[in-house]
Amino acid sequence: MRDYFRNISLELEESAAIDGASPYRIFWSIVLPLATPGLAATFLLVLVFSWNEYLFALFLTSANAQTLPLSIAAQNATRGPMWWYMSVLILIMITPVIAMAIALERYIAKGLLVGALKG
Repeated sequence: MRDYFRNISLELEESAAIDGASPYRIFWSIVLPLATPGLAATFLLVLVFSWNEYLFALFLTSANAQTLPLSIAAQNATRGPMWWYMSVLILIMITPVIAMAIALERYIAKGLLVGALKG
Protein backbone atom coordinates (compact mmCIF):
# COMPACT_ATOMS: atom_id res chain seq x y z
CA MET A 1 0.00 0.00 0.00
CA ARG A 2 2.89 2.35 0.63
CA ASP A 3 4.01 2.14 -2.99
CA TYR A 4 0.45 2.48 -4.18
CA PHE A 5 -0.09 5.70 -2.20
CA ARG A 6 3.29 7.03 -3.35
CA ASN A 7 2.29 6.56 -7.01
CA ILE A 8 -0.71 8.87 -6.61
CA SER A 9 0.22 12.17 -8.17
CA LEU A 10 1.16 14.87 -5.68
CA GLU A 11 0.04 17.50 -8.17
CA LEU A 12 -3.58 16.42 -7.71
CA GLU A 13 -3.35 17.06 -3.99
CA GLU A 14 -1.59 20.39 -4.50
CA SER A 15 -4.18 21.61 -7.00
CA ALA A 16 -6.99 20.64 -4.62
CA ALA A 17 -5.25 22.55 -1.82
CA ILE A 18 -4.92 25.59 -4.08
CA ASP A 19 -8.66 25.36 -4.79
CA GLY A 20 -9.30 25.54 -1.04
CA ALA A 21 -9.84 21.90 -0.05
CA SER A 22 -8.85 20.86 3.45
CA PRO A 23 -6.44 17.94 3.99
CA TYR A 24 -9.39 15.83 5.16
CA ARG A 25 -11.34 16.65 1.99
CA ILE A 26 -8.29 15.95 -0.20
CA PHE A 27 -7.87 12.51 1.35
CA TRP A 28 -11.55 11.51 1.15
CA SER A 29 -12.35 13.02 -2.26
CA ILE A 30 -9.12 12.52 -4.22
CA VAL A 31 -6.62 10.13 -2.63
CA LEU A 32 -9.01 7.45 -1.35
CA PRO A 33 -10.93 6.97 -4.63
CA LEU A 34 -7.63 6.68 -6.51
CA ALA A 35 -6.34 4.14 -3.97
CA THR A 36 -9.45 1.93 -4.07
CA PRO A 37 -7.91 -0.76 -6.35
CA GLY A 38 -4.90 -1.14 -4.07
CA LEU A 39 -7.11 -1.24 -0.99
CA ALA A 40 -9.32 -3.93 -2.55
CA ALA A 41 -6.37 -6.13 -3.51
CA THR A 42 -4.79 -5.70 -0.07
CA PHE A 43 -8.10 -6.47 1.61
CA LEU A 44 -8.44 -9.74 -0.32
CA LEU A 45 -4.89 -10.83 0.49
CA VAL A 46 -5.34 -10.09 4.19
CA LEU A 47 -8.73 -11.84 4.15
CA VAL A 48 -7.26 -15.02 2.68
CA PHE A 49 -4.31 -15.06 5.07
CA SER A 50 -6.44 -14.47 8.17
CA TRP A 51 -9.29 -16.74 7.07
CA ASN A 52 -7.02 -19.77 6.92
CA GLU A 53 -5.11 -19.07 10.13
CA TYR A 54 -4.75 -22.49 11.67
CA LEU A 55 -2.30 -22.04 14.54
CA PHE A 56 -4.25 -19.31 16.34
CA ALA A 57 -7.38 -21.41 16.14
CA LEU A 58 -5.53 -24.48 17.35
CA PHE A 59 -4.22 -22.82 20.50
CA LEU A 60 -7.01 -20.36 21.29
CA THR A 61 -10.15 -22.49 20.89
CA SER A 62 -11.60 -25.38 22.82
CA ALA A 63 -13.52 -28.46 21.71
CA ASN A 64 -16.82 -26.60 22.13
CA ALA A 65 -15.87 -23.70 19.85
CA GLN A 66 -13.78 -24.63 16.83
CA THR A 67 -13.09 -22.79 13.63
CA LEU A 68 -13.55 -24.40 10.22
CA PRO A 69 -9.86 -25.24 9.62
CA LEU A 70 -9.81 -27.16 12.90
CA SER A 71 -13.07 -28.92 12.10
CA ILE A 72 -11.71 -30.00 8.74
CA ALA A 73 -8.46 -31.23 10.26
CA ALA A 74 -10.42 -33.21 12.86
CA GLN A 75 -12.26 -35.29 10.25
CA ASN A 76 -9.80 -38.18 10.50
CA ALA A 77 -12.09 -40.76 12.06
CA THR A 78 -11.17 -44.25 13.21
CA ARG A 79 -12.08 -45.63 9.77
CA GLY A 80 -9.93 -43.09 7.94
CA PRO A 81 -10.60 -39.61 6.62
CA MET A 82 -14.20 -38.80 5.85
CA TRP A 83 -13.58 -37.18 2.45
CA TRP A 84 -17.22 -36.35 1.69
CA TYR A 85 -17.65 -34.42 4.92
CA MET A 86 -14.28 -32.70 4.53
CA SER A 87 -15.21 -31.65 0.98
CA VAL A 88 -18.45 -30.05 2.13
CA LEU A 89 -16.69 -28.21 4.96
CA ILE A 90 -14.01 -26.94 2.58
CA LEU A 91 -16.67 -25.67 0.15
CA ILE A 92 -18.43 -23.88 3.01
CA MET A 93 -15.11 -22.44 4.13
CA ILE A 94 -14.02 -21.02 0.77
CA THR A 95 -17.43 -19.67 -0.31
CA PRO A 96 -17.14 -16.28 1.51
CA VAL A 97 -13.62 -15.70 0.14
CA ILE A 98 -14.76 -16.47 -3.42
CA ALA A 99 -17.81 -14.21 -2.98
CA MET A 100 -15.57 -11.33 -1.87
CA ALA A 101 -13.21 -11.92 -4.79
CA ILE A 102 -16.12 -11.84 -7.24
CA ALA A 103 -17.50 -8.67 -5.63
CA LEU A 104 -14.10 -6.94 -5.88
CA GLU A 105 -12.93 -8.46 -9.18
CA ARG A 106 -12.85 -5.17 -11.08
CA TYR A 107 -10.23 -3.84 -8.66
CA ILE A 108 -8.06 -6.93 -8.25
CA ALA A 109 -5.97 -6.91 -11.44
CA LYS A 110 -5.36 -3.18 -11.42
CA GLY A 111 -4.60 -3.11 -7.70
CA LEU A 112 -2.08 -5.92 -7.89
CA LEU A 113 -0.23 -4.55 -10.91
CA VAL A 114 -0.06 -0.81 -10.32
CA GLY A 115 2.35 -0.92 -7.36
CA ALA A 116 4.65 -3.40 -9.12
CA LEU A 117 5.37 -1.32 -12.21
CA LYS A 118 7.54 1.75 -12.38
CA GLY A 119 7.16 4.38 -15.03
